[in-house]
Amino acid sequence: GESNAVVFSNSILGARTEKYADYMDICCAIVGKVPAAGMHLEENRKPQIVLDGTQLLKDIWDIVISERKKNEDDDRDDEIEFDLELLFPALGHLCGTLSDGKVPILLGFDGPSSISGWPSFVNQDHLKAFCAAFGTTGTSPLIHIAGITPEALDANAVDEFLESYNGQRIAVTSDDLLETFRALNTTISTTTDKKSKEKIDL
Repeated sequence: GESNAVVFSNSILGARTEKYADYMDICCAIVGKVPAAGMHLEENRKPQIVLDGTQLLKDIWDIVISERKKNEDDDRDDEIEFDLELLFPALGHLCGTLSDGKVPILLGFDGPSSISGWPSFVNQDHLKAFCAAFGTTGTSPLIHIAGITPEALDANAVDEFLESYNGQRIAVTSDDLLETFRALNTTISTTTDKKSKEKIDL
């Protein structure tokens, strides 16, 4: 299947599918079976690396709440929501890079800020953008997002996993996210280059 659709299906819908080569899907449909491998097996769907965005996502949500309180007249609500729309593709791209081919679990959307609204704020469009970006840099066909995706909704199950997990744990920082955004946003470098050229010409 198409890689971004596979990531979304596995992660957000809880489906069991794989990134098959051309015509493999057709062959599976004809015989009514798929190989007993990859994401079809429960043991292969378990997280293999922890991406901890707890502090990052808490800080972002705190800023959102602060800005909304300052603008109770709603004059800038659209601007705030638009800024948050940029978060998901950038974060997905970053998580794909950091996961290094392993099935990751992302922490943070389930943190203290969840009281204020991350789970209720995140919608399917956000998750489509996240998974599409994740699929461009990550080779894993699955990512778990604590508090959001179906296999990571149970807080107790996530806590039990983290208590027994002894593998790699990577902090997802604001510096990482900013670097990713700058790499994706060619407008910034183009504008900077033009300004630099103008200064040299003068």
